[in-house]
Amino acid sequence: MTIYLTPNISDDQIAAMDVFDAFRLGEELLEPTSGWAHTALGLTLDRQSRHREGALMHRMAAAMGESARDASRVQLVDRPVV
Repeated sequence: MTIYLTPNISDDQIAAMDVFDAFRLGEELLEPTSGWAHTALGLTLDRQSRHREGALMHRMAAAMGESARDASRVQLVDRPVV
């Protein structure tokens, strides 16, 4: 399930914020979807045969508790080549 958030803040209010407050607001808006975004990026990199780069995104998603599948994808990349 994807949850879409629409910020209730105007462009003028954003322009008046200091940089740190704007950054924190951005982090808060991305909090429901960031784990899924790392999984999606990891899968995209995997499909481009960029498995080592994808493994980093899967590690981050697994650390965020997104899915046990992310951890198994990392194990596939990290296994020794025979």
